[in-house]
Amino acid sequence: MILLKFMNYEPNSNYLMLFPIKRISSENFGKISVPVFKRRKELKNKIKFLRVLLFSVIWIAVIQLQIIPQSLLDPNAKVEEIASGLQQAEGPVWKDGLGLLFSDIMGNKIYKWTSENGKELYLNPSDSTNGLTYDAQGRLIACQMELRRIVRFEKNGSETSLAGQYEGKKFNSPNDLVVKSDGSIFFTDPNFNIPLGQHQELSFC
Repeated sequence: MILLKFMNYEPNSNYLMLFPIKRISSENFGKISVPVFKRRKELKNKIKFLRVLLFSVIWIAVIQLQIIPQSLLDPNAKVEEIASGLQQAEGPVWKDGLGLLFSDIMGNKIYKWTSENGKELYLNPSDSTNGLTYDAQGRLIACQMELRRIVRFEKNGSETSLAGQYEGKKFNSPNDLVVKSDGSIFFTDPNFNIPLGQHQELSFC
């Protein structure tokens, strides 16, 4: 009778060869099953991953507990209509010293609103602008659905087309956008609201 325990074990190896502790008759010795290999590195990585995952879940929970009770609005605030007569209002953006700008897509205009003067026409036509934002230099950047592009309005009144196609194909219908602190622009480009008479060129949206 033969008793096998741990064999071929190397402390610096990534593998641990385990034999089951059991009695084996001499005539069946050659029929021992293949050892079970366990990768110690994989086990360590899994443990590390689970620790990171647990920490992330706890951290998110803590953040949520701090954010949820808070509100950007005064709980006693009342909803007030500041402008009417619009066909499809979108893309509101505020700038100190100027006021609130917003698009009227179907009306093909951009309006400005201030508490002193109310709603005023800011740009006509706007080529169906939708989302509006500002870059770090305070220049207005917009999604122009009619021209299927991202445009920047310069301070001298001119327009600069920043992007209108990808790999030689026109955008679908730029919808909304945001400018990162480093100047990068991220925007959405859904396949609805493509101008009449034109077709979708990009196979994704």
